[in-house]
Amino acid sequence: FDRIRRRTWIGLVLVMTPALVLAGSRSSYFAAAAGVLILFVSYRRWQPTRPQLMAAAAVASLALVAAALAADWRTDVRGAAGRAVSLRSQFSETTARMFASSPVFGVGVGRYFTRSSEFMSAELRALYGNENAHNYFAQQFAELGVIGGLLFVWLAGAIVARGWSAARMLGGYDPALVGLFAGIAGYLLTCVTGHPLLVAEAALPFWITCGALVSVARDEGPVLL
Repeated sequence: FDRIRRRTWIGLVLVMTPALVLAGSRSSYFAAAAGVLILFVSYRRWQPTRPQLMAAAAVASLALVAAALAADWRTDVRGAAGRAVSLRSQFSETTARMFASSPVFGVGVGRYFTRSSEFMSAELRALYGNENAHNYFAQQFAELGVIGGLLFVWLAGAIVARGWSAARMLGGYDPALVGLFAGIAGYLLTCVTGHPLLVAEAALPFWITCGALVSVARDEGPVLL
């Protein structure tokens, strides 16, 4: 938001853009857009007018409609949006069946992958054999049960709540805090359709960033929901 540094930061974002494209993930595109939106919303000095909000909502709606119309909704074509939705729904059913088998304490830490074939549909079993949930939050409930799942949701929620509170309080004075919060919130959205935190190379930077956010915001109130 600083005009003096704006060009430098935009340049750095452009350098990172190829990684976003190479990821080939619809979730990453959504998370990037959401992160930018969160960045502006949490910035205290930016007070959007009603016309600006209506214009932003109109643009977002048009983008969603255009994406829906352009998407391939066939369920039998590899890489098509319809195929992805069909497989995701089957993964959700797999997770629900696994959770139902042990709802209190779960099937055990790290055991989702090895036990997934027991609960998969025939189609998923033929395609993958064994696979993770493609929803990190759901996988936590399946592996840790309702107790561990709720504790994980509390942990993620506490980080987001602390970041939001601090960003709104210091958003006009600490751009690093606003950036950390927007990045973490956007990244967490990818956990709804994927399981990035199962990969150490992705999880370690994420938790380091969460620690940085909470440390910067440590004096802005209790870290409780």
